[in-house]
Amino acid sequence: TRALLKPGDEVVSTDPSFLPIHDQIGMAGAKAVELDIYRKDYKLHADAAAEAVTPRTRALLLIDPNNPLGVGYTRSEVKGLARVAEDHGLWLLHDITYRDFNPDHVLASEFYPERTLLSYSFSKGPGLAGMRVGALLGMPEALKEVRRYDTNVLGTNVLAQRAALAALGCKREWLPAVRDIVRRNQEIIRDEHVRHRHRGDGSRAGRGRGPAPPRPHDPRPRGRVPVEALRVQVRAGFVHGPHGAV
Repeated sequence: TRALLKPGDEVVSTDPSFLPIHDQIGMAGAKAVELDIYRKDYKLHADAAAEAVTPRTRALLLIDPNNPLGVGYTRSEVKGLARVAEDHGLWLLHDITYRDFNPDHVLASEFYPERTLLSYSFSKGPGLAGMRVGALLGMPEALKEVRRYDTNVLGTNVLAQRAALAALGCKREWLPAVRDIVRRNQEIIRDEHVRHRHRGDGSRAGRGRGPAPPRPHDPRPRGRVPVEALRVQVRAGFVHGPHGAV
């Protein structure tokens, strides 16, 4: 963000989003313009992004799949957002941290390579969260300015680097198993939601009226889920921002 933004600049993003990135935007003196996507289909679409662009806009932030909602973007949707960025001369910051969990994931760099930066984390799919290793990918010219702000002269430790390279080298072996675990966890949550809906537990989600984030003074998610039996972690929605999360 320090390389791309200056005080007064704007970055088109969403609410909800991965808020630490918005914090980094703020550290550069810029502002994240948060577009509400608390509606079906819980995505940022090209028309809404284009409408939010102003003379101060410098970048478009696409978190795909979205954190915390989990929705993924189709090829045509990514292409549409890339066209918005290109038409307005913006940087397109494509956060692909959860790419491994979407078999149909599409990289925005396919449509707008000149000013697209891809941000990947080895914490999620490869499971290397404790090693704090990631990657920023882009065309050489796009990365030239960014690399000037790489102030961590020591870099990531050797063990983390080798683990990341090993994860990439054998990805075909571990990725199917990871996706299968995710699929089974989704089925558990989906089945439990259906049970609550049929039981009529009184939650908005149970009545089919869409997601109901917890109120700020109540950290408990709406609806009772036997997380101990299911071994599924549930977090209060408002940890992702004032409006909560699904």
